[in-house]
Amino acid sequence: FITRARPDRVVQRGDDLDCHGISRYDRLPGHAGLLAEAEQGKVRLDELRTVYQKRLVFLEGNHEQRLERYIVRNAPAILEAAGAVGLTIPGLLDFTRFDVEWVPWGKAATTGSVWVEHGDCALGKSGYTANRMLDRRSAQQGVSAHTHRLGHVFRTVQGTTREWVEAGCLCRREALDFYV
Repeated sequence: FITRARPDRVVQRGDDLDCHGISRYDRLPGHAGLLAEAEQGKVRLDELRTVYQKRLVFLEGNHEQRLERYIVRNAPAILEAAGAVGLTIPGLLDFTRFDVEWVPWGKAATTGSVWVEHGDCALGKSGYTANRMLDRRSAQQGVSAHTHRLGHVFRTVQGTTREWVEAGCLCRREALDFYV
């Protein structure tokens, strides 16, 4: 797709890593550890950089945020040192080598008039979250990923149409083999 569309930037919307092993939720046996996930993430970045050399933006999702939360919960005294020695998602994925722009949790990237963020809410049905995001954000157009489902909402107020997309999960199922 990228080689045909040739975009001027690619925005990865977060949750590229699961960080299952350091989650506060129940950890299931058989999942890859953090370093194995990071190695797989670097393989994907290398594959992407093989065909795409322009601007690459990586939004921190709630799953990537698990690393900082884990350190804060279990070893708060080393939080500053962890960043200094690369024990961060950008460090583990070698963003410097891959020339990746990191956008921390809670921040958004913009591409023209479109607001792109990971998202911070997940409501029960498709489109519900998109409606909530329109209520919370001032953007004319927006995209979020947190819900892992698809939804597209349009709202016209006083002649101005705004829209928000719940972009769903865009992964290939076979690419998830390392989680099992």
